[in-house]
Amino acid sequence: MVGMNQIDSPLRMLFRSFGAASAQMASDALIEGMILGYNPRKVAPMVRDALGIQLNRALTICRTEVLRAHREAAHQIYAENADVVKGWRWQAALSGNTCAVCISLHGREFPMSEKMSSHPNCRCCAAPITYSWEELGKRFGVDWSGVDDAGPSFEELAKKYNMSPEQIARYRARTGTGVDYFKSLTPEEQRKILGNAKWLAWKEGKFAFDDIWKSTWSDEWGAGKAAASLNELVGEDEAKRYFTLASLKKSVGWADAGEDQTFIAGKLSEFVREKIGDIVSSDTINMTNSVREHVQKHSNEFDVERAFTMLAGIIDNPLYIMQGKKSNSLQFVDDFDDKFFVLVPIKHLPEEMWVETIFIEEKNRFLRRWGKRTVYYERK
Repeated sequence: MVGMNQIDSPLRMLFRSFGAASAQMASDALIEGMILGYNPRKVAPMVRDALGIQLNRALTICRTEVLRAHREAAHQIYAENADVVKGWRWQAALSGNTCAVCISLHGREFPMSEKMSSHPNCRCCAAPITYSWEELGKRFGVDWSGVDDAGPSFEELAKKYNMSPEQIARYRARTGTGVDYFKSLTPEEQRKILGNAKWLAWKEGKFAFDDIWKSTWSDEWGAGKAAASLNELVGEDEAKRYFTLASLKKSVGWADAGEDQTFIAGKLSEFVREKIGDIVSSDTINMTNSVREHVQKHSNEFDVERAFTMLAGIIDNPLYIMQGKKSNSLQFVDDFDDKFFVLVPIKHLPEEMWVETIFIEEKNRFLRRWGKRTVYYERK
C-alpha cells in the first residue's frame, strides 16, 4: 500500500487532485487501515472525510486499492518463492454479481512475469500454481513421481460430506474454467451478466466467451481489464442487428430466445415514403417469427390471421402514421372494422424498421388516447 502511494502513481495522482493536505490524510487512512486489518467499509469514511467525496466513491477507492495491495503482496510472496511457485491462477468470486470479465478470466493461468490487473471493485484474487512433486524432484535429482500431489480425491470428499448431485455439479463448474461456469448458468442468469444483445451474439457463436475482456489503462486506476463492447466483438453492423433483435425479444418475452427467423412484413409505398422520408431511413419493414408467435397468442381476443393478411397493406398505405410511445417508434393505424382500429407499432432504427406487435383498439378510445399525438401521415 505504501508503494502504491508513491509519487506519480495513479492512486497518488488521484489523491493529489484534491490538494496536498487531503492527499496525505487519505493516504494515511489507507495505510493505517491496511496495518490494522480494517475492512474497506471502515476505512471509507476516513477517506470520504479527507477528500470531501461521497461515501460510495470513497468505498470504491478503498475496496479497489486494499485488494490491489493484497494482490501485489501475494505476487511478491510468490516471486520470492519461485523455487516452489511457477505461476498464478485467476480466481473469481463467482457469485450473483460477478461480472463477465471476471468470469471469463476465472481459472486462467498466468506466468509470474505477468501481474494481476483488474477493474475497480474487483474481488478476484491470484491463487498460486506450485510445481508438482515430480517437477521439484527433477531439480534435486530425486524421483518423487509417486508422491500424491492432491491428497484425497474430490469423489472421496463428496462421499465423506454427503454432497448432493446438485452440489457436486456446482462445485465442478466453479473449479473448472469461467466458460464452464457460465455455461452451467440458466439463460436468464447469462443474460443478466452479458446483457441481452451480447448474449444473443454469443449464443449464435459470433464470439468466444474468452474474448469478452480487453486490457485497459486509466490515469485514475492504472492498468486494468474491461468488457469489450459488442461493436468491438462483432462489428458495428452486426451489433446494430443484435441490439434490434434483443429489443424486440424483450418486448415479447424470452421464452424462445434461440434462433429467430426474420421476414419482410411489408414495404412503404413511394407516396408514403415521400411524406415521412425525414423520419425513416428504409422502405422495408421487417418482422421476427417470435413477434408473430406473440401476436398469435392473442387469437382469442381478435382475428389475428385477418390482421396478418392486412399487414402488408397497412404498411403500404395506412390510415394514419403517428408518433409512437417512444422516440424511435411509429404507430401505423388502419381500419379493422367499423368499431376497431388495427395498430402496428414500428421501431425505426438507422437503416432498419421492425414490427414490434399488432393489436386492435376501439376507435373512440384510441382517438381519446392518441388524439394529441403528432400525425406524420393521414390517408386522403
